[in-house]
Amino acid sequence: MMLIGCDVGGTFTDFVFVDSSDGRVSTGKVLTTPADPSEAILAGLQDFARTAGGDFAFADQVVHGTTLGINALLERKGARTGLLVTEGFRDILDIRRCARVDMYDLGGEFPAPLIDRRDRREIRERMSSEGVILAELDEDHARAQVRSLLDQGIESVAVCTLHSYVNPAHEIRIAELVAGIAPQVPVSLSSEVAGEIREFERLATTAIDAYLKPRMHSYLERLDHSLRERGFRGRLYLLLSGGTVVAAKTGKRMPARLVESGPMSGAITARFFAGESGSPDVISYDMGGTSAKACLLRDGKIPITREYEVDRSFRFKRGSGMPLMVPTVDLIEIGAGGGSIARIDELGLLKVGPHSAGAVPGPACYRRGGGEPTVTDANLVLGYLDPDYFLGGQLALDASASRAALRQHIAAPLSIGVLEAAWGVHRVVNESMANAIKTCVAERGGDVRRATMVGFGGAGPVHAAQLARTLKIPKLVIPPFAGVVSALGFLLAPFAYDIVRTHKVPLAELDVDRVRALLAALAEDARRVVAETGSSRPARTERFAELCFIGQGYPVTISLAEFGERAPGVARIRALFLEAYRERYGHCSDDAPVELVSVRVVVSMDPEPLPGRLTAITSAGGDARKAGRDAYDEAAGGLIPHAVYDRYRVSAGMTIEGPALIEERETTTVLPRRARATAREDGALVIEFQR
Repeated sequence: MMLIGCDVGGTFTDFVFVDSSDGRVSTGKVLTTPADPSEAILAGLQDFARTAGGDFAFADQVVHGTTLGINALLERKGARTGLLVTEGFRDILDIRRCARVDMYDLGGEFPAPLIDRRDRREIRERMSSEGVILAELDEDHARAQVRSLLDQGIESVAVCTLHSYVNPAHEIRIAELVAGIAPQVPVSLSSEVAGEIREFERLATTAIDAYLKPRMHSYLERLDHSLRERGFRGRLYLLLSGGTVVAAKTGKRMPARLVESGPMSGAITARFFAGESGSPDVISYDMGGTSAKACLLRDGKIPITREYEVDRSFRFKRGSGMPLMVPTVDLIEIGAGGGSIARIDELGLLKVGPHSAGAVPGPACYRRGGGEPTVTDANLVLGYLDPDYFLGGQLALDASASRAALRQHIAAPLSIGVLEAAWGVHRVVNESMANAIKTCVAERGGDVRRATMVGFGGAGPVHAAQLARTLKIPKLVIPPFAGVVSALGFLLAPFAYDIVRTHKVPLAELDVDRVRALLAALAEDARRVVAETGSSRPARTERFAELCFIGQGYPVTISLAEFGERAPGVARIRALFLEAYRERYGHCSDDAPVELVSVRVVVSMDPEPLPGRLTAITSAGGDARKAGRDAYDEAAGGLIPHAVYDRYRVSAGMTIEGPALIEERETTTVLPRRARATAREDGALVIEFQR
């Protein structure tokens, strides 16, 4: 079997090809085509296909992650969407939670709603919080409102009625009415997208789903058709934001779950290569062309949240973005990648990002029309990149263009030299990432001094050692195929689907048989979704309950695994909740009343197993040492000789002392002075520092 992971980023599209019969790995990297990302995917697959028989018949499965969803949200390039809500709730997207991000900031702004007020309509109906119909749906009025939206050119419809998480009957009927009038218009129901309490979060998530649905559906249809046309007979899968894999047709139905699809594989990859690091915590650090992502894995567990936000107005402040109430790997992302643009702000300070040169026009050194200096331009001037070996020599870099861009936009305004300007850009982006990682780790209760960092991505290994040293992280792991290895995470993720339903009731009044029936129904729904993958591997079903003390706003999750499929016992549920609450907060009120908020079911299957050992298909014997070159050293304050090594010839057990540059096709590992890299059996480099 040939297994393919494909990661579409803002600048590059990365590929990992694994032959599951012998573990041979080949990699690929092409510039992303922003107008239609499927073009870059096809180009990369065709490059590999030329060595595998001329068509795509070599592939058994393609697992795809995409930034199409998040980019469409950030750039506001989704469909014109209409909203149908219960009468009186038209302005929830503007009112939000009636809270400021900063209590002292009277002028703070939030991201503009995805749906304009003119495209929102109120529907006459009413449901109680217990699911009792207080006012029947006025179908004639609903039809008139739907036609009114369609007359305005609406391409997609979001439906969010009050308390539909308890009783979705009215939402289901509204969807039927829309289908009867305009069957070609997609509909997103809040009861299906996010069947939980929290009116604003549920509505915002449903709006995101509807906003993305036409574009995502069209893109996936086009990609699947193009693959089939070229001989692909395998299965196309998608990585969800929660780090699990589903069939492509599932992604078409639920695009909100694909918003953070691409970045999530990094956490899976980091866990795989952290191995027996001896550290309780692992920091995943993935720096690509457009952004950098960091994630803290406590005790090797990938953190999942249902309180994620996109497009924050204030980078590190919760509540300042659009909520996304779907399972999402809990990471932090900043606009600091190889293509991030450096500039001098109005105060005369050097800033880097968040704006990126992307794939088009790209950094100045790409010679594709870009004239602004980027992080890649700075790293080239610093000697960290070989202009003749970028992407293995497929893309020659123009160092003179980088110097000219840095001179014009940074060095001249600051009255400094070009080399000093380049180091300033490099150092500023490192400090930005260091602050982001410290925030990420501190908020989640970790300690960078007891963690192992796993660094990868096209630009990650260039910065990882300096970053780890700045943060006093004792050990750094650079995986093999580091420039594209996040695409390998796609092949390590399980087939799985997660469903949550609110069932709010005091624990003292809990009908355990009703809860058991609800869990069984959710499990059946999740199994149907997982079955769409076509996998015949055994499925696991996990059940959870979310509880809180009555009057509190946020629940604590407990596992119901010990009950199996039996009805859970009330006394035992309470005991498990108190134990979990005390573990999280350090104390609890043992006699305070408790209520059940929601139940959750996860059905999962393991992916096809990868061979025990993965081997670079281009590995060769011989001397790993290449001709050296001068590169920047902070202590020296200038360029000094660096040894250069061919990553593909570095054998297990080999030790490399800094200063050195370890090159592979898609990235370069910069090893500073007083740092030592040792090659592991799996091809990873373990870097440790002398303090």
